[in-house]
Amino acid sequence: MKRLFVMVRDKLGESVFAFASLQEFAQRNPDTRIVLLARDPYTLLYPTAPNVRVVRYRSSAQAYLYCLGLRLLARRFDALVLLKGYGPKTEQLCRLVPAQRKISSNPLIQVSGMEYIAGSGSDKQHYYPAYLALKMLDPGLEFPRQLAFPPLAAKRAAREPDCVVVCPVSEEERRCFTPAALRQVLALAAREYPGRRILVTVRNEAELALLQGADTSGAEVFLFDTLDALIERFAASAHYFGTDTGLLHIALAMGMPATVFFGQSNPDDAVLPTQPGVRKIRLSALGTSVCPMEQCLRGDCIELAVRNATGQPAALPLQDFCPLAGVPVERLGENTDVDQPAS
Repeated sequence: MKRLFVMVRDKLGESVFAFASLQEFAQRNPDTRIVLLARDPYTLLYPTAPNVRVVRYRSSAQAYLYCLGLRLLARRFDALVLLKGYGPKTEQLCRLVPAQRKISSNPLIQVSGMEYIAGSGSDKQHYYPAYLALKMLDPGLEFPRQLAFPPLAAKRAAREPDCVVVCPVSEEERRCFTPAALRQVLALAAREYPGRRILVTVRNEAELALLQGADTSGAEVFLFDTLDALIERFAASAHYFGTDTGLLHIALAMGMPATVFFGQSNPDDAVLPTQPGVRKIRLSALGTSVCPMEQCLRGDCIELAVRNATGQPAALPLQDFCPLAGVPVERLGENTDVDQPAS
């Protein structure tokens, strides 16, 4: 195979995992010329490879015009692979790009002649579908052992850490820290890194508003308006404390140690099992399941895990529909705490 077109149209964390799989593929197939179409500024995170040309788009219209140009110019590829993406606009782009084979990690993308990855017990994991899609082109492709982007890690290795970051906000409100959980995690960060600046890190004022009422005394609030600004701050950070969010995956790709509190999401779906330097904490009562209660807007399960981890367990008034509502109180005082040591 000489020419490959790869598309990534998803959220930050999903894009990072897709980039990791693509990097493995590009290194194994140096003679394959690859075009990567991905959202700007997420492409800042892609580890450069000599055989990969990155095409950045800022809007769906810009992506459409690029793919339309490929069709009009008859720039035919040996294969198109949708590593991550969803929705009718992604479907339209897949139709436009001329390719001998078309492969999708998402079975909901309906395009004539499209091939799909085989389903498995792991097909809901963030990192697995992109890997399986590329494996259809290279059966010998190995599963990524960890998120490790050398250019980002080099930025961090060149800096002397002067702070730790606490990232309490995720894309879903039920994965965000409650004010009480944030207070406890700030205290934990202060104990583990005495004298270090602690930065509560959020994207914008809207995310900051989700923390209304939280006591952040002793910490600074860091609002980043660009991905560049976030990377620069992470480069000088000694440790990530926080929830399951796209920012976590950037921290791991930079080689930053992390302490992560999980609630709704399964830690094994979000962190590679061989990722070094990660401590994954979740209520034992949640097992390995993903909570299906999308109507939940409170991170009570995260707060319970935080209280247990910091030695201050407490009973909380849970919502009636919460799967934990019928769990014995003593079970709610137990965490599953997995520490993947640094290599």
